[in-house]
Amino acid sequence: MATLPDIIAVRLSDLTPEQIRVLFIGALAVGVLYCFLGYYFVRFTVVMTGFLLGGGMAAALTGAISEGRLLYMAIAGVLGGMAGSMALFFLYKIGLFCVGALGGAVAAHMALNARPDDWVPSAIVAVAVFGGLAALVFERAVMILATSAMGAWIVCYGMLCVWAAKQETVLTPRAALVLLLAWGVLAVAGAATQFAIRPKNR
Repeated sequence: MATLPDIIAVRLSDLTPEQIRVLFIGALAVGVLYCFLGYYFVRFTVVMTGFLLGGGMAAALTGAISEGRLLYMAIAGVLGGMAGSMALFFLYKIGLFCVGALGGAVAAHMALNARPDDWVPSAIVAVAVFGGLAALVFERAVMILATSAMGAWIVCYGMLCVWAAKQETVLTPRAALVLLLAWGVLAVAGAATQFAIRPKNR
């Protein structure tokens, strides 16, 4: 039976491929929800985005300080996620901006990922800011496009990580093209589904 010191000493790098796959399978469920029902459950989407942003940053910072100790990262991730969720829940417009910005960043990243040009990072930031501002004006349309893009990205990269962990291989240019096409098809399918669903009364 593992003792408390043993649990504290566990690092992120100590996780087995099977444990990593379990984590990504959980992420796949979130990705499917974002992709096909993101705007229908817009409040949940905004809160979840706050959790992912706040928790991700807190866990990453804690991981750098604690040299990747998993328990500390998990605690910091939960606390940071709760803070981020509460912030975006009560500041709904900021939540819309964040979701629109993330959706724009994901779309720009997928479209420009293969280009080595120096202007690519600036273009991604510009598209992200535009997506965030557009979400404040054209809420339903932009939120649907943003959540479908984000959800498709989570699903595709989650499946890629599960496959890569099993095959122990790297992403080839051909596989990268397949990933881009799969993301595009899934994002379009998710957006079409969301546009077809009548949104809940707000």
